[in-house]
Amino acid sequence: MLDSTLSYDEYYSIAYAEHTIMNPLTLPTVREIGRRCGLKAGSRIVDIGSGKGYVCHEYAKEFEAHSVQIDKSPQWIAEATRLFADAGLLDYTELIEDDVKNIDLKPAEFDLAICLGNTPIFGGFERTVTRLLNTLRPGGHLLIGEAIVPEEVPAAYNEYLDELEWRIHTGRELFTIVEENEAEIVYFRRSTDQEWDDYLSLQWHSLLNFLRDNPDHPHYEEILDWLKDEQEQHLRFGIHYLDWGVFLIRSAV
Repeated sequence: MLDSTLSYDEYYSIAYAEHTIMNPLTLPTVREIGRRCGLKAGSRIVDIGSGKGYVCHEYAKEFEAHSVQIDKSPQWIAEATRLFADAGLLDYTELIEDDVKNIDLKPAEFDLAICLGNTPIFGGFERTVTRLLNTLRPGGHLLIGEAIVPEEVPAAYNEYLDELEWRIHTGRELFTIVEENEAEIVYFRRSTDQEWDDYLSLQWHSLLNFLRDNPDHPHYEEILDWLKDEQEQHLRFGIHYLDWGVFLIRSAV
């Protein structure tokens, strides 16, 4: 991100306008994960940074699972509320507009804990695994979506990630973190190139349309500069070195 008075939340409230799931992930994959978790009527889920609610909506619709969805964005909580209300599924979820740091997540409360692309909320992948494994009932699962880089990346890309203060682990590092937490990866799926392309292209389309329709917006130039920077860095480095995948994890003890 370039130096800007525009906040991360403001930028992505525009960028995610056209998304359902706010990650490079599809509903068929979400359903497959639900089956692998053994979700059923009465299963309890917590979703950290739940966004527009489509993952928990799918689990309510397909498995009659109940969820607690936590997101600090009033925009996303409102959209998730509409999604569940329109489907007649509001009884299957509790939507909490707050920072998860203010929420008391009790031990052994859930069958599935979800954190898709939001591990910085807890301070990174390792702290997320440690914190959320504790919330699971015996036999429960943890679903994390996380970016991954190979062992060797160009110095210029590392410098760019350092500027963003974005710590991305290699696959080996992520495996080691899970193992050190006495847990095991029972399912992993890397997003396809098409899923990545669709995810990012929707962002770019939303941002460009917003700029076209709001030429006098006070952050017009900042939004445009930020978008161009993300496009350039992705096409220069990301398509070659950045992956994203979901890890389904459970305790090994």
